[in-house]
Amino acid sequence: MKSSSGWSKMLLASGALLAAVPGAAQVPQSDPAVTNTVHCPYDMMTSDDREMALLLYEREAMAGGSRSESQNLTVIDRLVTEAQAKCAAPLRWTSARTIAAKAYTMNALMREGVSQALDSKAHTTAPIAAYYNAHRDELTGQSLLSGAMAGHLQAYLVGLGWDKLDLATLGVGVFYLQALITAQRSESAFAAAPLGTTALLSKPKLKRPHQRSRAMTKKRGKP
Repeated sequence: MKSSSGWSKMLLASGALLAAVPGAAQVPQSDPAVTNTVHCPYDMMTSDDREMALLLYEREAMAGGSRSESQNLTVIDRLVTEAQAKCAAPLRWTSARTIAAKAYTMNALMREGVSQALDSKAHTTAPIAAYYNAHRDELTGQSLLSGAMAGHLQAYLVGLGWDKLDLATLGVGVFYLQALITAQRSESAFAAAPLGTTALLSKPKLKRPHQRSRAMTKKRGKP
């Protein structure tokens, strides 16, 4: 089993996309082929593109995930950006909404990769998702999982039959919990992001009062 450090470094990189996202509501959908949701870019990726991204993420994790200029991550970024454009362009997303959706998609791909890694060790992500749901109130709003909570999760998994000596697999379990927390942050950031220009285009243009009075003065002439 590979070390979880490579996955963790890539997760931190995707979470960094969420910095400083301002707030607002939802925007009217301008293209019925796409959905105005945080997971739209992920949904718009083809199955081949997803498989390619998962393969490249696996390679990056094996390499430690620490290279700032990685060809693997460059290709993944291009695949996600292409899918993202299919949502952002027709819905006129603001940069804040686009960033949140991209972070969510990167995270979703990593979660899928981790799920496959756990499957290979005869484990599933189900108990980790259950743990997250049971402790959602404590975890909501956190950017990084505390050491105490990570240890608590590992003890919980060991209690379910996971090997306490298999620290690599337990570490991947902790990573998956961190990924769920980051995904929730992406969803919240997307929901709070400013509206795009779609909403602005629907606003009628009103003449200023002084413009009307000047026009009437010209018609009537000066007294």
